[in-house]
This record gives sequence, structure tokens and C-alpha cells, in this order.
Amino acid sequence: MKKETPLVKMEGISKSFGAVRAVHEVELDLFKSEILGLVGDNGSGKTTLMKVLSGVYQPDDGKIYLDGKEASFEHRFEARRMGIEMVFQDLGMCPDISIAENMFMGRELTREFLGLKLLDKRQMVTESGRSLSDAGVTMPSPKTRVRNLSGGQQKAIAVMRAVYWNTKIVIMDEPTAALGVKEQHKVLEIMKNLREKNIGIIFISHNLDEVFSVADRIMVLSRGRKVSDTHSNKVTKDQIVSMLIA
Repeated sequence: MKKETPLVKMEGISKSFGAVRAVHEVELDLFKSEILGLVGDNGSGKTTLMKVLSGVYQPDDGKIYLDGKEASFEHRFEARRMGIEMVFQDLGMCPDISIAENMFMGRELTREFLGLKLLDKRQMVTESGRSLSDAGVTMPSPKTRVRNLSGGQQKAIAVMRAVYWNTKIVIMDEPTAALGVKEQHKVLEIMKNLREKNIGIIFISHNLDEVFSVADRIMVLSRGRKVSDTHSNKVTKDQIVSMLIA
């Protein structure tokens, strides 16, 4: 049986900042329709590794493969064009504009009128509403200003903005942080729905209960090195904790 080609494969990735080695020769695979839980203490290299994958940083050493082909990104926008999106903790939302405008921020839809390109606000409202509905996300009108939404609703919009553009890989950095229990569950449900749409998800979190509830595999980083990569049904939470404090 032919082995499945990973959506993304990172080989021997290293990244330093001056004398500090943040990531050291790390390997990572992510497959279609998979949630990979990425865990580690502060300073373990999780976010640095993901910023390399998303084009924010360039690695000092190592290679990245997408669908089996070597790829490199000079900046975040190149990674986006290749189908990689990262949802950061700060979300990057503009509170004083609408849901629809946030969904299409930086990639606004336009229409031509008398030879001029105008914003197609009606189409952006329609498309954002459809995208959220397809993902099972309940929202007020797409014309609602983001500042009037709950924290969980804002997280949902940030995630759906990331996956709208034919995204293959979504990196989620602590997506449930500072949310209530009900909103946390909603974000986890969105992740499961995305997995059903053949999207690969990397879930960075300190909450091991949440990681075990959704992740297919769990990868542990410590001091910039990978110390474990195991299917979630073959490892316990206590074992993961032992790795984190070793």
C-alpha cells in the first residue's frame, strides 16, 4: 500500500536569534484531515517553528515540503498563496468595521462600474455569511461591527477568514485562550468541522484536555527539540506532562 504524502513535511528545521537556538533540527509531518496538537512549555519553540512554516521567519537550516514538493517562503504572503494560514492569539481583527469587512480585509472583493473598480460590499456580505454558515458558525448579520461580538465569535471569524481562500493548512495558536467554556467548545467544534473538509490543522495549546479532545496526534517540543510525536490514543496526559517537565 502506497504511503500517503504529507500535506506538509518539515525536515531538520533550525532557527536561532543571535546566540539563542529557538528550534533545533525539528521534523514535522501533517496530513490531510488531521489535527496535530503541538505542545510545550513557554520557550519550547512551538510558535517559532510555526512562524517558520507560515513564512514569518525563514529557517537557518532545513527544508519544507508541501504535497511532496520543496517550498520556501520569503514572507507570510507567499505561504498564504501556497495555502498556509496562521491564526495568531491577537487575531488581527479591526473592531470598528463589520464581520464581512474583516473577513475580506486585505483581499477585498471588487466590481467594475463605468471602468472603475469599486468595493463589492454586497458580495462580501453574502460570501462571509455563507462561509460562516457552512462551518456551522452562528453569527448576527455580517454587517455587524466586530466590537459588538463575543470573544468566541471573534475567534470564529478569524479562523473562517483564514480558511476561506482555499487554505490547506491552518495553524491555530492558543485559539481558546481567554474564552469561556461554551466558547471554547465552539472553537473546538469548528476545528473538527474543518478536519472533515480535508484541511490539516496544527493546534498549539497549553490545555492538554482540549488537545486530547480533538488531536489525532500530539507532538511535544522541549527546549527547541522534538521529544515525542505520538497518536493521541497511544499516550496519556500524565506521560505528556512528564515530557514537558523533564
